[in-house]
Amino acid sequence: MHHRTLIVVAALVGVLTPGLARAGEKLADLVAQVGTLRAAKDYASAATLAAEGAAREDLTDAARVVLGGLRVRASRCLIRQAARSPSCAASRR
Repeated sequence: MHHRTLIVVAALVGVLTPGLARAGEKLADLVAQVGTLRAAKDYASAATLAAEGAAREDLTDAARVVLGGLRVRASRCLIRQAARSPSCAASRR
């Protein structure tokens, strides 16, 4: 019952505010692209793409916060990856 209500409300919001729906599609596309880059362990590109998305003014504030969070996660993965690499370990000695 609750799920049906949520679906109806989401559909009404999408119909009544098409700009908001398009922003949601843009966010979904960006999140998917960042996820694909992270899965490929291309953390630098994922962080860059998420940061560029967070700076876009055509997205809602909430969407920008989500992308900012994804940027932080990708950056942390990049840092962990660098810490594990032999060249990074050798430069710390």
